[in-house]
Amino acid sequence: MVDAIMVDTQSLLDAADRSVLYPSLPNWDEMLSRARQKVMEEAQEELAQERVVAAATDAVEPPRDKNVVRRERNRLSARMSRLRKRLRHQYLDTMLTMIGDRVHLLQEVLEKTHQQPISSVPEWDEECGGSRVVTKTDN
Repeated sequence: MVDAIMVDTQSLLDAADRSVLYPSLPNWDEMLSRARQKVMEEAQEELAQERVVAAATDAVEPPRDKNVVRRERNRLSARMSRLRKRLRHQYLDTMLTMIGDRVHLLQEVLEKTHQQPISSVPEWDEECGGSRVVTKTDN
């Protein structure tokens, strides 16, 4: 009986989508370094455009005072913060989707082999205002 269940389970896992069963995880460091490089290139392009406009008007570029430098630095810092936040949300969305797909796959395998899971997937308890998590076995 146990061997038959193991064979059924293995055949279901073998037939499963490989991208769900063995997902390629996003590389956070690589995502962040690419985004940082892109922001730096955009900042360099903006500075080059400012110099071209200044050269075209034959104006002598005044020395930058501390406030201008500080504002520019703060602007770049704010841009990077927004970028990190956006990337973090994309990364977490990707991870949640991948984990959810794996959970559904494993639940299907358990249902098809008529096995009871060791622990159920937690559900949000609406009656308590969502303050606690219950499992399906608590009902």
